Amino acid sequence: MAVEAINRSQGIVLMVGGKTWPVATWLDNDGEECAEPDAAFAIVGPCHDETRPEFWVTLELSDFETVPTQ
Repeated sequence: MAVEAINRSQGIVLMVGGKTWPVATWLDNDGEECAEPDAAFAIVGPCHDETRPEFWVTLELSDFETVPTQ
């Protein structure tokens, strides 16, 4: 599973290969639910693929480069 991009404003994760999965919850550095601008982590799901009917993924947002919008 490889993430291509995260659209934080829309709460969508784009996977390599074109699948999109929703961000279910944004978490701060303390693991508490928060608003998107304060988030350090994203809980993504429910997700599914050929081998698993449902799973959830935690993404550390600092692993991704911020691209300015135009």
